[in-house]
Amino acid sequence: MRQSRSFVAILTALVLLLVMSTSDSLAQKKKAPAKTTPAATQQSTTPAPPPAGKQGGTIKDLLVKYKGQLTTLGVLKQVEWDYFVVEEDGAEVIHPISDIKSIKIIKIEKEAADEDEGDEESEEELPKLDIRLR
Repeated sequence: MRQSRSFVAILTALVLLLVMSTSDSLAQKKKAPAKTTPAATQQSTTPAPPPAGKQGGTIKDLLVKYKGQLTTLGVLKQVEWDYFVVEEDGAEVIHPISDIKSIKIIKIEKEAADEDEGDEESEEELPKLDIRLR
């Protein structure tokens, strides 16, 4: 009786060992790659375009470029990740970046500046950004 119990235990251990080793070898096998045509190979070697987020930048990046410049809200003093500070009539005003509805970059044409030479406003006094809030 003792011999049959030990024989069954050894036989069970060997079967489990055999099953585990075959499942590991099956898991390690890789499927053979499908046959590819030369045209398919050329398409796969071209680099993928960069993600869309990397190309344009963020609103914060745009505001950082114009730090210290005059905007329609006032002079842009500070830009953080979730807010920006403008100085308007000697007082600093904090606006959340999420409140920005639109931003337009104002390009000053030299011809228009030449015509207005007699005006008190110079090129530096004109706003560089048109920031619209919600």
